[in-house]
Amino acid sequence: MSRAFFIVLMAAVLAACNSGPSHSNKQMSARVEGLELCPQERPQVCTMDYRPTCAHLDNGRRKDYSNPCSACSDPAVVGVFKGACDSQ
Repeated sequence: MSRAFFIVLMAAVLAACNSGPSHSNKQMSARVEGLELCPQERPQVCTMDYRPTCAHLDNGRRKDYSNPCSACSDPAVVGVFKGACDSQ
């Protein structure tokens, strides 16, 4: 395999890995009041602090996480609400 082919292949793989959810952040925040959107660059390492967080998933469901960083490290999470999902 030539070096140029390998570089092009790796660029294509990285581009595919970096493509996030197909939602528009502005549209999502306009539809869900109080939602804090996750950053496009997802966290790789999070602290273990406990700040209950309700995550809004890309399938419309909600799920509890221990903190916003842990929630946003999950690629299925669009954004977070402060507090547990029961309080939402």
